[in-house]
Amino acid sequence: DNDGLELTSFELNPHYLVDLGGGLALGGGPGFGYVAADSGNDSDGVFALQAGLSLHYRQGPLFLGAEARYQWTQEAELGGADTDLANSRLLGKVGWSF
Repeated sequence: DNDGLELTSFELNPHYLVDLGGGLALGGGPGFGYVAADSGNDSDGVFALQAGLSLHYRQGPLFLGAEARYQWTQEAELGGADTDLANSRLLGKVGWSF
């Protein structure tokens, strides 16, 4: 939600990992999704494609990870103008296995 534009997305991100040894794994994969955009006065929905890369570390029950992902979208029509909803993100992950 930024400057009156709210984006809500549904994504499927299959991810493939290659074990590098020492608890490290390098991953990557495509993504497919749908992005709903709402500007308050107008709304539209578009399909999206993604590409992502990640690095994972596991030591016992501890999990640490980082992922970079870019998302390409169709142009949404908001307020009579085509709006580019493409975006990028960087994620940090921390987990504990039970």
